[in-house]
Amino acid sequence: MRESVTKYQAVNNANDGIEQVAKLINSFQTRTGEGADFFSYDFEINDYPLAARQKACNQQFLYGIQHQTNCSISLRGVFVEPGKKAQVGCRKLYLHIQG
Repeated sequence: MRESVTKYQAVNNANDGIEQVAKLINSFQTRTGEGADFFSYDFEINDYPLAARQKACNQQFLYGIQHQTNCSISLRGVFVEPGKKAQVGCRKLYLHIQG
């Protein structure tokens, strides 16, 4: 089953972003049954502060999260400066999470 998460919004600092991710992970860890569900979510990080984007783009950090959660996380899109629009056919920087 593919589930869409829409109640999470961009935040202004890294701590709020981490809190949202923790809530998202906890909501899916309480589910039972292996292989019963498929989860896919695009978590946009383009508008987050530089420190949060750098942490999210760090391969060792992503590997640690993937190892703990048994999910696949890939960095996609391109960075678009604040106040500008993404080029046609491109998306703003985001993490693609599958589990």
